[in-house]
Amino acid sequence: MTDEKQFPRGRLITCILPKGTAIPLMKKLREEKGITAMSFHHARGAGRSGRSRHGLGHYVENHIINIAVSTDQADDIFEFIYFEAHIGEDHNGLLLMEKLGMLTPYTLPEELQDE
Repeated sequence: MTDEKQFPRGRLITCILPKGTAIPLMKKLREEKGITAMSFHHARGAGRSGRSRHGLGHYVENHIINIAVSTDQADDIFEFIYFEAHIGEDHNGLLLMEKLGMLTPYTLPEELQDE
């Protein structure tokens, strides 16, 4: 059994976004919400438009952000991303949240906090 105070439970929020939208969102998360536990990568996949039913359609490059947050922050951060990234609009991405068994607390060294 883990020590809940030392290693709190958390959530992993995964956000799949159109190319070019991840970095601005990550900056807002850091500046407005103080989130520092994030990673970013990209992936390419095939998609189909709603108009065409034949073939694979077109290739799309997406940016993917993984954000680790405490259980207490999870709903607030999820909602923040939903509205900031316009997830509810067509072709603006996908947002997922899952449980993490534990988080390892991370803070920036004092000399780096002002950068």
